[in-house]
Amino acid sequence: MTTLVTGAAGHLGLTLVQLLLERGETVRALDLRPTEHLRSLPVEVIQADLTDASALSGAFDGVDRVFHTAALISLEMDQWPQLEAINVEGVRQIVTQCRAHGVQRLVHFSSIEALNLEGDGTVTEDTPLVTAEFPIPYGRSKAMGQRVVLDAIDDGLDAVICYPTGIFGPNDYAFRASNQVLQRLRDGERMVMTDAGLDWVDVRDVATGALAAADRAPAGASYLLGGRYATIEELQTIIGELTGANLPGRRITMRQVEWLLPLVQLQARLTGKPPLITKAMLYPLKHGGHVSHDRASRELGYTPRPLQETIADTLAWFDEVGTGPPKPPTKA
Repeated sequence: MTTLVTGAAGHLGLTLVQLLLERGETVRALDLRPTEHLRSLPVEVIQADLTDASALSGAFDGVDRVFHTAALISLEMDQWPQLEAINVEGVRQIVTQCRAHGVQRLVHFSSIEALNLEGDGTVTEDTPLVTAEFPIPYGRSKAMGQRVVLDAIDDGLDAVICYPTGIFGPNDYAFRASNQVLQRLRDGERMVMTDAGLDWVDVRDVATGALAAADRAPAGASYLLGGRYATIEELQTIIGELTGANLPGRRITMRQVEWLLPLVQLQARLTGKPPLITKAMLYPLKHGGHVSHDRASRELGYTPRPLQETIADTLAWFDEVGTGPPKPPTKA
């Protein structure tokens, strides 16, 4: 069996590639910007753009299964053209190629932010997608891309959908936003703590859950792959227990952060620099309440590891790859 992983140089993509190789599978890795870490693995690497139909076609030749992780993750409010091109039209290209090449199964990675998080109660797979009028561009683009997959499922495509929550963990050579938070907290940076947070999940658990979905899920199934809710302050507390780093002294509520947003935006316009916070950044923190992964646990045997274990492993990985400034001395 040949498996294609899109976005294979990314945090989740690279983790999936490694797990597939450990299972002895033949892997083809597609990414617009392949990295040395990806090229060092025994896989066929194809450099291609999701919007380039001719380049994609060759990547799908002889492929039995596809994990589509590639996406543009944006915390900005003004990147809609790029988000639409990659997260909507790029998904359309993937679906088209799956059909044209007789792919047996597509595992599509949506996002928790594609779901309407503002409703009451627990977020589940039955929570509706955000609408086409949803103001946060990233969540809107992921919902629109997922609808492309749902339409294809209705038309006979064998596909399953996975919704990761806030991913962090080892193997992130680009040091994306979630891991940057851990790194900055570990290094003693005095970040503003709020009473808000996310459901956080280990990238290795998301990859394992997705593999189980590929192997066992019925066509058309969807699964939330989450872990545990924690505020930014709780993350700092865990890091403090692991490293002895001091807790930041300043704490404000999410409501106060929202009050500051217009001032931050004004400062960005006056200075010409990107804003420190945006509405898109705040939305998942404000609405990132209780998320249930019960369906994945029940049907796939999904068992995310403890949050403390993920943070400890990630900090150890930071030390291994030598990233960031020296850590502050631990308490006596």
